[in-house]
Amino acid sequence: ASDPSNIQQLQDNVAEIRRSVQDRPEFRVTLMAIEGATPVLAEEIRATLALDFPTSSFDLDLPRLRERVEEIRAVDVAELRVRSGGELAVIVTERRPAMVWQAREGLWVVDAGGERVAPLLARPQLADLPIISGDGANDAAEEAMARCVAARPLGDRLRGLVRIGERRWDVVL
Repeated sequence: ASDPSNIQQLQDNVAEIRRSVQDRPEFRVTLMAIEGATPVLAEEIRATLALDFPTSSFDLDLPRLRERVEEIRAVDVAELRVRSGGELAVIVTERRPAMVWQAREGLWVVDAGGERVAPLLARPQLADLPIISGDGANDAAEEAMARCVAARPLGDRLRGLVRIGERRWDVVL
């Protein structure tokens, strides 16, 4: 048992058995299905993961892949699992646009918590969203949402809110 050649042969046999189990068709992942994402976001997820199929399910680091998907701005929560039939299921919950934030870097679509969803490229797409601006406006997005709800009687006259001194809001009509 202490002979190095016997130890090496045992290690090689164990590695071969492991490899033969991992390469079985039952553990082969051949495709990826993305649920809960828009087509644009689905393509971004595919590009971010950049997986080569077929691959063994033992070679997939699902927690790390989930982290990479959740690093995408538009993704709030992601869940990854390998389903029977060799399918990697990526189930995402997208951040929902709630406001447009006019930051120093440009216009951003933010969710109700102030997290950036995406840069705003065309304003007419989201004309119904309120606009917030000012330093720290995205950090106080929940407060801004409450102000917008309270200002509903103003109707179409409300243009947005401006954060002043990181302590109060001015209403822009």
